[in-house]
This record gives sequence, structure tokens and C-alpha cells, in this order.
Amino acid sequence: LEQRRDLGPIVALHADDAEVSNPNEPAPLRGREGAERFWKAYRDAFGEIRSEFRHVIEEEGAALLEWTS
Repeated sequence: LEQRRDLGPIVALHADDAEVSNPNEPAPLRGREGAERFWKAYRDAFGEIRSEFRHVIEEEGAALLEWTS
């Protein structure tokens, strides 16, 4: 995603009923289509980018990622 702007691999990690959110969105984006919109908008906000994950929390049926870009 960061270097080639290829959304496919990261969107494929999301389930059909996924919810993606961040503090700047009033409501979660849903499904793979929502995930694609989320990641496209995120990537388009930067010229060049490199991210470092600070927290990854995984539970059955859910995950939370926190990172610095």
C-alpha cells in the first residue's frame, strides 16, 4: 500500500462484514468496499509514507491497529 499504492492486498485482509473506523469518520465504513474507501483515502493523503505499528490487539473476530505514519 505505501510504496506501490496497491489496495488489493490490504483490502483482501478484511472480511465481507468488516467495519473500519478512525476518529475522523462519523461512522464505520463497512465491508470490503468500505475498507477499500478507507485505505484509498488514507493513502491518498500522503505523497510518500512509511508506517510503524505501535499496538496490535487481536481478539476472536476483531483486531485493533495503532500506528504512526
